[in-house]
Amino acid sequence: MLVFEGPQGALRASPEVFDLPEDAASLALGQLDDSYEMDLAIAAGHELMFLHGRDRKLSLDNERQAQVRPADIEQRVFPFMITSIAVGDFSGSQSSEVALLGGDGQLRVLSTIGMRKTSVTGKKGRSRIENWNSRVVASNGWAPTAKLSGARMSSTAVDNVVVTDADNHSIELITSRAAEFEKNQRTSRGAEQVLSARLEVEAEPETVLPMRLNGDALSDLVILARGRVAPTTVMTAAAMTFIVTNTNDGGPGSLRQAILDANAIREQI
Repeated sequence: MLVFEGPQGALRASPEVFDLPEDAASLALGQLDDSYEMDLAIAAGHELMFLHGRDRKLSLDNERQAQVRPADIEQRVFPFMITSIAVGDFSGSQSSEVALLGGDGQLRVLSTIGMRKTSVTGKKGRSRIENWNSRVVASNGWAPTAKLSGARMSSTAVDNVVVTDADNHSIELITSRAAEFEKNQRTSRGAEQVLSARLEVEAEPETVLPMRLNGDALSDLVILARGRVAPTTVMTAAAMTFIVTNTNDGGPGSLRQAILDANAIREQI
């Protein structure tokens, strides 16, 4: 893996080279420790790796650059191939988590919810990746080529996992309420609440790019389809927000209504 960085811009810089155990299947940027620099999550075969950002002092002289510490890389091995990853606050924990799609077809979220700080801390007081909790949040029969991304599609304090499945002509928004459940577990019954809304599309959505394209603070979606150069469509959060707020079988706030709303706009794609 090559990381291009320099005071004159990345395209003019010589890359820092990192060896990977296997080909990189997916990359995701996010703040995965307490330092201000961005970190890079890497899916390579069965391994999930964290490459922690650092100040390489590239604008200073060679002597100062020689004093920069080596890159801190964490690794965690899973019993399945990792096909795609995304970074975001998917559970409302107010900290970064990693959504991970495995070759076994299951969607997992890695987080530090419910963990004691004294048992998980490492350098700089951050939790180490091998100690993060891993929980399965969904298993919906996605194709092996499905890709993950993170987007804030509603005013609730949680990011959505966006699953783009070109082979099945679908885009799925998944919301987990794990942090809320953890907070209220003494009085709550049942397991973690996971909500989803599936949008079937005519095109083969190869990639979904979450972007802010209007005046609100929510993510909008730019959809790129297989075999097409221009974006297939641009959908704002107002049109793509299907938030379930109750367990009713129908009516406003129900999962059934969210699905009906999603199907009502699929002709736009």
